[in-house]
Amino acid sequence: MSYISTPLQEQDVVGLFHQLSALGVFTGIKIYATSQSKTYDCLAEYDCPPGQKGLLYHAPDDNPLGGSPYTLGTHKRFSTKQLTIEFKNNLDGLIADVEGDSPKSFGNIDVCVCWSKVGTSFQGYEIEAITEANLDERQYPGVTHLLRRDGDAHVIKVMMLETIVSMIRAGKLKIPVSSLD
Repeated sequence: MSYISTPLQEQDVVGLFHQLSALGVFTGIKIYATSQSKTYDCLAEYDCPPGQKGLLYHAPDDNPLGGSPYTLGTHKRFSTKQLTIEFKNNLDGLIADVEGDSPKSFGNIDVCVCWSKVGTSFQGYEIEAITEANLDERQYPGVTHLLRRDGDAHVIKVMMLETIVSMIRAGKLKIPVSSLD
């Protein structure tokens, strides 16, 4: 991984996400488009065979970003609908967008990819880290947190890149060996 500085802008987050995606950190992700001028930033889906390395969670230090077998099921393929992804430098920016004058709607965002969060609490929102206790709520590989809004059934899955990079640096998350070598 060649990215060595803390992302300062949204475009840094976009670049780091695409680099981690290309390295196979988000098992099965397929990216259709990324745009800085459309309402939402990215369109993607997950699609891979069920036995693909990295798809399933094993332990906090062995594929910690994989999904639970219970959630992913025993289908012939793990595949999702097309997902709307929103990039933000910090999670606070997403909340400001959906609460402000932006045309972005909380219910239309499936995944938020951000570096971190600035605030520790957000009025009307709850951010929850994915742990072994709630692993069954990780619907997609790479999701580290869940963002819930009071009174709303929709949950935005969050990929907090600061958490993911920390896992890589601590040796808890191994970057898959590329088949392009």
